[in-house]
Amino acid sequence: TNGAVRENTQATAIGSARAPISADPIITDVVFSPAASGGDGKSNDTAFAVAQNTNSTVTITYKNQGNADASNFTVSGVNPNGYIFEAGGSTCNTTSTLQKNSGNSCTMKFTLNTVTSGERDLNIENNKASWSTADEGLQANKTINWSGNNSSIINVSVYAPVSVIAQLLDEAGNIMASPYVINPDTTIKVKFTLNGGYAVPNTTYTAASDSFSPTSANCVVSSNNTTCTIDLIAPSTDSDNTIGVSGSPMPNPTSFNINVKAQNKWIFVSKSSPNGAMELTGDWQPTGDTGIAKADTICQHDAADSSWIPAGKGAAGMTWKAMIVDGNNRAFSPSKKDWVLLNSANYKDIINDMATFTTNKNKFINFPLITGFGANYPEFSSMFQANWYMYQVYNVLTGMYGNGNTGTTCNGWTSVDPLLTPNAYVTDVTFNSPTMNPPYTEISSIAPTSRFHFSNCSQRSGAQVSGNPGNNWNAIRLLCVQQ
Repeated sequence: TNGAVRENTQATAIGSARAPISADPIITDVVFSPAASGGDGKSNDTAFAVAQNTNSTVTITYKNQGNADASNFTVSGVNPNGYIFEAGGSTCNTTSTLQKNSGNSCTMKFTLNTVTSGERDLNIENNKASWSTADEGLQANKTINWSGNNSSIINVSVYAPVSVIAQLLDEAGNIMASPYVINPDTTIKVKFTLNGGYAVPNTTYTAASDSFSPTSANCVVSSNNTTCTIDLIAPSTDSDNTIGVSGSPMPNPTSFNINVKAQNKWIFVSKSSPNGAMELTGDWQPTGDTGIAKADTICQHDAADSSWIPAGKGAAGMTWKAMIVDGNNRAFSPSKKDWVLLNSANYKDIINDMATFTTNKNKFINFPLITGFGANYPEFSSMFQANWYMYQVYNVLTGMYGNGNTGTTCNGWTSVDPLLTPNAYVTDVTFNSPTMNPPYTEISSIAPTSRFHFSNCSQRSGAQVSGNPGNNWNAIRLLCVQQ
């Protein structure tokens, strides 16, 4: 009997081997003071959000979830990048016992440098921990992870204070520069841009003016939609105006002073006579990737020709484009893409210094016109003879019908096909010789026509000359417009 008892006792002792005893320190809590906004810090998308330029500290709590006490537990007090270790507010930096089964805790405290906004993650990988247990012995220079994300990185973002910037944009969306001067009936945009902040809710901003239309309008910004714009239309008459903008926080600036005034621009009929591919006679040829670009080059070239426009006019220092469309690179209808005329602006012939036309609010010309192309064009003076009447016709290449729609354009001003007849404006100039009464009477007009009278895409110009006392001369030109 005694032998049997001993056998059973021995079997029991062998089957009950003791489980290993170890310490398992972890980080259990991360607390910001003042409290951080945003997420839980476990990922970049859920980072703790801390306001810029605040005195922010973060306290990290260590506990031991193992089944053995961590004796002589200590954490090194190094400064993580962007943070300062606060020894006086910490307890883990001095040797202590971290009791098993989370029986007690210790803390490490860091101050965050919030001068610079952006990602400011707290990486405690180099704040190494050391401890010992009876079974494991010394455990030195161990990285302790946060239980929240099983990582040594605590995701933190520093955000700038909320601010809203207000800007004026032109109709094309370009930022306007002060002083603000626009034409009557011009559409402008007030743009609001939200900067900084965290999870800013929908916030309404208002632009208001007694003279613009509408007199008041709103739009909304938020952290999910940081910009918004309001369209306003200027009054039809010259006037000084103020657009006030408001919201909370107040935008910067809070108002815009705008001078609504019809601008004065110059035009002239080109000296050069291109064919439908924008080719010229002679050695000089316009450059450009498109027919439109070549037409603009012709205008810029002729503006610098002092034999055509006197140097004292200053045309060479201005930017010029041709009033010509191809429906792709430049168009009036429907897109007004790269369109050369302003709305409600006064255009004068630079050679004659005479008012030619005023555009309407749609940036087009109201027909019919009595305009100012006249006898000061250099080629006209060579035609004068005593006691006779002269009648001048310019066929100005445009590629448009009279309503602004794109018509025939010689395949985008790249073709010299004689079977194609491009759209143009007919510009008539009528005046008398010095001996007539009254002398130098000038009656000029621009009228739309669907086709040339004497031209096709292969021609540069064609003279129809009758004898004295009459002269009818047909020239193919471009209408050049100051930008």
